[in-house]
Amino acid sequence: EMVFIQKFILYLEHPIYSYSVVLATILLCAGIGSYMSRRLNAARTTHFMAVGVVIAASVVGYVFIVQELMLRTIGYPVLYKIILAVLANAPISILMGIMLPLGLRRLTEFGLDELIPYCWAMNGALSVLASVAAIILVIFIGFERVLFIGAFCYLLPPLFISLSSKTQNSAAL
Repeated sequence: EMVFIQKFILYLEHPIYSYSVVLATILLCAGIGSYMSRRLNAARTTHFMAVGVVIAASVVGYVFIVQELMLRTIGYPVLYKIILAVLANAPISILMGIMLPLGLRRLTEFGLDELIPYCWAMNGALSVLASVAAIILVIFIGFERVLFIGAFCYLLPPLFISLSSKTQNSAAL
């Protein structure tokens, strides 16, 4: 979210607009994604893998699409740019909102409820660290590369689940 906020500061002409619009969009749409995650079967590794891959691909596509959108609409009035910023951030925020609840339900379905508090703790701690790291990394490597790193990070949970599923299946044999 820090990269998205920073990316929209110049476009929306004022930092407070960027912060308000991007953060509100992310929070609202991540909540919608969380609600929508109930339709997915958390026990199926393929559903979890698909969510991670779609998020990563969406972030990569976002980099190119949003950059072009900003270039073509920079002269629009602020109200139109706010609407475009919401529309640009909504789909990816919905997708990002799916991952955590899906993972928590997966733990519950496999009888690993005792790990849920640790997941919440890790989510909170890594959110704070990622915000600071994103700002520092943007300075050194740029917005796009930081978003690519974020996309890669969304591939890690499905990768770990896939690897743990293979380990559990081989141990069962």
